[in-house]
Amino acid sequence: MKSLSIMPYYASCIASGEKVEEFRSWKTDYRGDLLICASSRNEGPDLVRGHAICVVELYDISQSGPRDYVWHIRDVRFVEPFPVKGKLHLYDVDDEKIVYLTKGKGRFTRSYNYEEARNHWLDLKLIRELTPEEYDKYYEWACNIT
Repeated sequence: MKSLSIMPYYASCIASGEKVEEFRSWKTDYRGDLLICASSRNEGPDLVRGHAICVVELYDISQSGPRDYVWHIRDVRFVEPFPVKGKLHLYDVDDEKIVYLTKGKGRFTRSYNYEEARNHWLDLKLIRELTPEEYDKYYEWACNIT
């Protein structure tokens, strides 16, 4: 599957459904399913890093400036997180590594939500729970990067 590495904060926003546009300085002719991978960059203790976290549909790309492209995405589907070494631009990840989350044994159906997936990531120790003080500090930081 075609894959895209994104900074952990933005990858989590895509997984939560809050972010439906990705901004890039380049475009692609590819349309279809796209594996979203959180890069290994450390952006906070409560973010998945260095793992594939969901699949979305890339359905359109529009141009908003000379080198500014808006990638329009929809249809978030969670996958069992697995380590991915990120790359620049689109790259291929073996389809056999992608396991969609299904009901039973700690997995979810398509009626999942971000909170369920986040709890699953906590169980897998891909992230840790923040203390209230850490959350306030992280929230302030996150607001300043968007």
